[in-house]
Amino acid sequence: MTEKEKLCVIEWVKNGFNGTKAYMTVFKKCRKESSAAAAFSRMMNKKDVIEFKEQWLNDIESTEIASANELLMYLTRVVRGQEKDAFGLDASLRDRNDAVEKLLKVKGLYSQKLEVSGQQLVQIVDDIDDS
Repeated sequence: MTEKEKLCVIEWVKNGFNGTKAYMTVFKKCRKESSAAAAFSRMMNKKDVIEFKEQWLNDIESTEIASANELLMYLTRVVRGQEKDAFGLDASLRDRNDAVEKLLKVKGLYSQKLEVSGQQLVQIVDDIDDS
């Protein structure tokens, strides 16, 4: 595995998982997006790159990325009114309701079902002039 491949994986995570952009940032000679996308895809299928990506993501997850438990605890604090905003104010009712909805989704207690039924008559209109 090359140093540029490592940098490309790191750039991919930093830029929000845009492989084409990551590849073009690291491999500056690549100027076509289609070529960069294809090359990035090939690179990410290499065994050593896959191993590096998984190891690197595991390393940063423990230090930089909030765990699922941390996120659930945060949402719970918002729901209970224990979380303050940047100005020291309580979360708004809307924010608290959004947090409740997210927690319900995680717990599998919230589902939105839409049922659409009915019949529609299809009508074809020939409005093209024959001349």
